Amino acid sequence: MAEINQWLQSATLVGPAPGFGERFATRLAAHHQRQQRQQAIGQLILILAGIGTLGWMFAPWAMRFLDDPAAHLTALIASLLSLWELIEALVRLGSIVLHLVPVSFQSALGIALGGLSAISLLWLKHFAHSTKGS
Repeated sequence: MAEINQWLQSATLVGPAPGFGERFATRLAAHHQRQQRQQAIGQLILILAGIGTLGWMFAPWAMRFLDDPAAHLTALIASLLSLWELIEALVRLGSIVLHLVPVSFQSALGIALGGLSAISLLWLKHFAHSTKGS
């Protein structure tokens, strides 16, 4: 083993050929440019495919819309008004619930404290029973 270590340590180290660093940097820069160009082309293809897919999906709806735009706009406005009325009703419901919360909270707090008191009494009874036997 010592002989192998001596042989490895006595070997002369060989450096890279002259100009290796410059050639490597040039190839690396060319590789980065090629990679950026490929990524740009890939993103363009992805965007065009997405636009094409959305167009294919919405083409039947667009054709029906173009047949009678007034009816579709009327339906859209009616849907938006219905949505607005739903939001108003939910706000009113929330207001009513918020006015009832203090009363309900007091009741719920009383029930919770009563339950905790009962559990505490049962625990104390169990603790007193278990210490009596010892």
